[in-house]
Amino acid sequence: MKLNPFMAAMAILIASSVTMAGQSAVDAIRKEDIASLIQRIDQSVTDQDLDGLMRHIARDAEIRITVPAQHGSQLIKLGYNEYRELMRKTFADTRAYTVHRHDTAIHILPDGKAQVTGLLFESIQMKARRSQITSHEKAVFALVDGQVKLITLDTHVLSDR
Repeated sequence: MKLNPFMAAMAILIASSVTMAGQSAVDAIRKEDIASLIQRIDQSVTDQDLDGLMRHIARDAEIRITVPAQHGSQLIKLGYNEYRELMRKTFADTRAYTVHRHDTAIHILPDGKAQVTGLLFESIQMKARRSQITSHEKAVFALVDGQVKLITLDTHVLSDR
């Protein structure tokens, strides 16, 4: 059976749109995947699993932590390696670490990235003291080499007692 040129063009168009739709569905970041990823990140922190935590962070990630200071606040900017070292030192001095989230919102942005906002409650039992930290967090996730990774993290520490 020979297709006329119009039918052949339609068949190609339909086949390519099905393929493109399939690719975008596979490559698209979904809210469910982000929610699952956040749970894995939080579990890595609770387990004090540094490699487990860092595997979800892009090598060129930008991490900004705003902490209360004597006269206002102080902004700490960290790259991947600095953040890894901070968490290594934290875990080395920690006996127990728990993380709870509240009012977490996940939004898929027009550029295909995902933004997560919410309150983070951390309880850290260190060798010398216990610390309870409340912070507001905004994280952005994107596809990096075919995997969803954290690319920016903005944390504003609200209280540390």
